[in-house]
Amino acid sequence: DKGRLALPARLRASLGEQVYLARGRHRCVNVVPADVFVAEAMRMRDRVDRGELDENVLRGVVSSAALVTLDRQGRVGIEEHLRSYAGIALGSTVKVTGAVDRLEIWDAVRYELHLLLEAFVDYEALWITWRHRHIQMVERTIGMKMGTGGSSGAGYLRQTLTPRFFPELFAVRTELGTPV
Repeated sequence: DKGRLALPARLRASLGEQVYLARGRHRCVNVVPADVFVAEAMRMRDRVDRGELDENVLRGVVSSAALVTLDRQGRVGIEEHLRSYAGIALGSTVKVTGAVDRLEIWDAVRYELHLLLEAFVDYEALWITWRHRHIQMVERTIGMKMGTGGSSGAGYLRQTLTPRFFPELFAVRTELGTPV
């Protein structure tokens, strides 16, 4: 294997002949149409010039990118530094996903872990929303009176908004999603 990957025909139709391969936000490889990548880089350059973005962020994005031409079979060669970044070993199973104006190439196991982590984050967000609404309902119903079981009522419930269900999850997400 030479690190080449055949992109699915239904997905590559909108890419064009040349694409940039670059580090993705969540440890995947982004496949970005050349014109889209250049436009994004120019917008980032403008933000750097206005002092809104650190130049090292732009350097990180541009230095990781490789302009490649799809071959006749619709394959792209993924450079070793990008495979390493995404945890893609030669000959391993990958997952190619569409992401609006680009594709993402994932190590298949990492992709499944990413989906699982996102599901846990979504669950926690829903639970926090429920807690917040519950506190509002308690405040409307009993005001600042003592709550059930002798608790301080709404005051006690407010303390439950901060602790996370899955604190380790955010450490893992940080590691997997190290920004470029």
